[in-house]
Amino acid sequence: MLRGEVAQEFMDSAGLSEDMSGEVAPSESPTPTGPASPRSAPGPRPRSTSRLVLAVVAVVVVAALVLSVLWLGGIFQTAGGGPGTTPTTFSEARTIANATTGAPGSWVLFSASGYASSVEATASMNLTSEYYGCTARSMVGPLPGNVTWPAFHGSWSNGTAMAWVFSYFQPLTPGALSSSGLVVMVTGGIVSAAFELSGPSCTIPGGWALTGPLGNVIDSPAAVQSAMTTGGSTFLKLHPTGLSMIMGVSQRGGWGVTWWTCSLFPDAYGWVGNGSQLTIVENSTTGYSEQIFNGTCGGPPPIEEGIGFGTPTLFHGSNGATLTSAGCTSMDYCYSVPISRVSLNVTPADLSLGVFLNNNGDNSVVGYAILNSAGEVVVSEYGTGTGAGGTAPWVSGVGDANTPLTTSMRLLIDMGGQNPAGAGYVLSVEGWGPSFALSPYFSTALP
Repeated sequence: MLRGEVAQEFMDSAGLSEDMSGEVAPSESPTPTGPASPRSAPGPRPRSTSRLVLAVVAVVVVAALVLSVLWLGGIFQTAGGGPGTTPTTFSEARTIANATTGAPGSWVLFSASGYASSVEATASMNLTSEYYGCTARSMVGPLPGNVTWPAFHGSWSNGTAMAWVFSYFQPLTPGALSSSGLVVMVTGGIVSAAFELSGPSCTIPGGWALTGPLGNVIDSPAAVQSAMTTGGSTFLKLHPTGLSMIMGVSQRGGWGVTWWTCSLFPDAYGWVGNGSQLTIVENSTTGYSEQIFNGTCGGPPPIEEGIGFGTPTLFHGSNGATLTSAGCTSMDYCYSVPISRVSLNVTPADLSLGVFLNNNGDNSVVGYAILNSAGEVVVSEYGTGTGAGGTAPWVSGVGDANTPLTTSMRLLIDMGGQNPAGAGYVLSVEGWGPSFALSPYFSTALP
């Protein structure tokens, strides 16, 4: 992943992880090359939509350099009528933000970023009054909840955006351990949200001033016109539709301009798609192009994009049954897990399954099987896990490892002769193979 020095410092100071599903990978996407060693239990993975607030704080620096894009928090609606509809330049939006907040003054602007998407998107942020030890105080309407981003219908080459995010800080006083930060969102020419993060235990704002105050920089139309002459014009001709755009500026990082064909908002499972990207980093005062990245954005979808499971039930295997004949060995305890949702032609070969207890793999698992609506074994596998955590490939039944899964099928997990009810077992599901990403995983509790 490409990331500027300032962005890395900010991410470290904020304690943010690099394992983020909406990241850009301009040069390559991870592809499994072969079976991995048995897994340890993955750590908890919060849904991307519940972590959108990280984007609002972190992306103003990361996207300001436009070297790496996290999933975007987007632009907030407020009780005052929501966002406007007029795209604005950096200087126009900055004037609006400054007038609303009283800046310049005690607040010092250190970065700004503008966003445009060819489609409208809605997501959830759920910013609360306590965040990373900071007290969040809204200055415009209530604290942000649902997010709606109007579609951009302007020119992709004139330097305007539907939304701008401005980040301010208050310089530290001698002996102080943290400073206050202010985030102002200007959507369609209207301040749609503004909130302050502060407090004696506030851990994020202390890193906000790493880039220094944003001084005299060129406006976004000039930055984009410079980018047009160093690859932008060709990129827009190759990709005339389905675009998103990010413009960002910081004093130390310069201007960055990115066009790409991935979504700026991830979907419910954290996927932004798989597409093309062009990023150009420029001097903030001259517009001179200093770095160019031409590659891809997004990557393979997470496995949760392709499959979902219903509520598991526990039962006893029938007398004389085996894993390969019925999916559950005679008198063993087995879980039946209905497949509730499928897409993207997901198959057994795409699944890496494992059962965990107290974050440790369970060695008592006899194996797994997938049954069709007639109760016939489509595929089965002995061992504690399948795919990345497995010891053997799927064994064909009435189907094979490449048989498309359907919602009429169910997964059986043979837990052996000891009753697992109430012990706290968890089924972990990861992607395996070229069609799905190895991470993030998702899990289902086994009652």
